[in-house]
Amino acid sequence: MRQLYLHVGNFKTGTTAIQDAAWENRSTLRAHGVIYPGAASPGFLKRNHGGLALSLLQRYGAFTPPWYRKHTSFESYARDFNAEVAGERDSVVFLSSEEFYRLCSLDPDSREAVSGDLRRLFSDYEVAVILCVRAPFPFLKSWYNQVCKAPGPTKRFADFFLGLRWEFILPQRATNFWRSVFGDDSLKLLVYREGSSDNAAKVFGLLCPDLLRQMSGQIAVRNASLSRSKVEKHRLCEIYALSSEGDRTKYLQSSVAQSEEKMQALERKVARTNEKFLEYLAAENLQMEGTVFTVEDVLQVDRDFHRLSFEDCGHFDLWSARVRRQLRDYANNWNSRCNA
Repeated sequence: MRQLYLHVGNFKTGTTAIQDAAWENRSTLRAHGVIYPGAASPGFLKRNHGGLALSLLQRYGAFTPPWYRKHTSFESYARDFNAEVAGERDSVVFLSSEEFYRLCSLDPDSREAVSGDLRRLFSDYEVAVILCVRAPFPFLKSWYNQVCKAPGPTKRFADFFLGLRWEFILPQRATNFWRSVFGDDSLKLLVYREGSSDNAAKVFGLLCPDLLRQMSGQIAVRNASLSRSKVEKHRLCEIYALSSEGDRTKYLQSSVAQSEEKMQALERKVARTNEKFLEYLAAENLQMEGTVFTVEDVLQVDRDFHRLSFEDCGHFDLWSARVRRQLRDYANNWNSRCNA
């Protein structure tokens, strides 16, 4: 049976660096018996296989990013994938997209249906699922940085954490989901080491041991976090573009700082995150340092991140943010009318 490695994220664990390195070094991978297909990419993102995951998320009613407005079916992506790898019977197949991680967030019935879709697609393969595990607090800071760079307003850091779904913070649901799809022995867990340059290379080492050494010098940092001041200015511009003063206030002010009930909820969420993640590390026999964080850690990042005001943003940046929002609203209304 052919071997297929399915790299499913999580987000902010070097996924873009892995995908870019795989795409740019396809000839090197092929020389080691590994094929990184060009099929199943979601639109302009030619270097990953998110079309398979996003089409399933769309089919079962989950959120898909604004840039993904394709109506290509999962079956169409699957046909393209099968056609490309059909003549590569002796090659190991490598697929990668962090959007696969989000499949675990579907409701139980949809997860069961997705499991059947994936098993049928990969029925001719022995599937190994690669899941990278990152400590919750570094992940949270990096994910917040990423979300703030996107179009649209974002709440303050502490409020963002309080509203973030558990499956993004903790890896238990993703771990259980992928084991249920392809079996307990199919899952390969990799620990994301903060500050290490070897995180992405370890993925290639699973595909072929010789690739660990050969790819180590070929992987560049991609989609890195921006400075907090740059990200905060972008966040403020997106908030400024809102037409309602009341809408602006809920993004500018911290509900955690203003509500004892919210502060208690934050304390509970921090405690539960620490408890559940330590339980996970023990259950999976994983070693990771610096995993525990405190409420004060969250509040300190919130204070450090949100020191600026509208006055610190340039007039042109504020004006252009309003123009961009108006154009986005127009495009969304147009798409809604076209799809009605």
